[in-house]
This record gives sequence, structure tokens and C-alpha cells, in this order.
Amino acid sequence: YDFGSTPRADEWIVWRSGTNGHIMFTCSSDGTHATDINLDSGFLLNDTGWHFVAATWNGSTMSISVDNSPFVSTSFTGPVYAGTAKFTIAAELNKGSQNSPCWNGMIDELGIWIGRSLSQSDVSQLYNNGGGLSFNSFQ
Repeated sequence: YDFGSTPRADEWIVWRSGTNGHIMFTCSSDGTHATDINLDSGFLLNDTGWHFVAATWNGSTMSISVDNSPFVSTSFTGPVYAGTAKFTIAAELNKGSQNSPCWNGMIDELGIWIGRSLSQSDVSQLYNNGGGLSFNSFQ
């Protein structure tokens, strides 16, 4: 979704900035203020190919990787805000007057681990040189 440069500061979100094409990971502890990290070190998502995105939070550090790149990390001690919004995958309402869904893409092999923060080695194993590894076979 193209948030421009400023998404909502609800719980957490992984997104692509329409302003600069960077992949972003945003977390909020209060629903108003957010901590962002982005892959601005040369990685821009400007194509229509498949990409492997991993975003993690271990209670003190949030990290993001695309296509098995080394994690980019920043400090975030949380907690992650527990708002009333419904959990949503691949849809975000346009905050403009249209209030219409804005997602235009596909997602394959979504995996969510609760109580476990993936390591760089875990991400590399799941990425499997671009061939993917089914998350249900991941140990």
C-alpha cells in the first residue's frame, strides 16, 4: 500500500512507502507515535516481482529484511499498542474521501510467529535462495 510517507500509528505495519519505494516496518506503543525502520540502504521496491519480506520484534529491537538482505534494526522496547482495529492482511483503507481499499498486489506464504523472533539464519533458511521454504516445514 502506498501511504506516501506517513502511515497510521496503530499497532504495527509492514509497508512500502510510495514516496521513495522503501520497505518500512512501523510499530507504535501508544497508537499515536510510531517508531519506523526502513531499508533505505539501496533497496527500493520498484518492480512487480516477488519479494521475501521478514519483519521481527524481540521485545527490544525491531528488524526488517527483504530478499534475505542483512537485517536493518532499531530499538523499540514497546509494548506494541493493542488497539481496537481488526487484524488485517493486504488491505488498508485509504484515509482520503474515498475510504476505499487500496491494496493492489498478491501475497504468498504468509507466516506469523508469536513468541519467537526470527534470526538472520532463520530468515535465510526460509528464503532458501529465492526458492522459498514452506513455513510449516520450518523448524
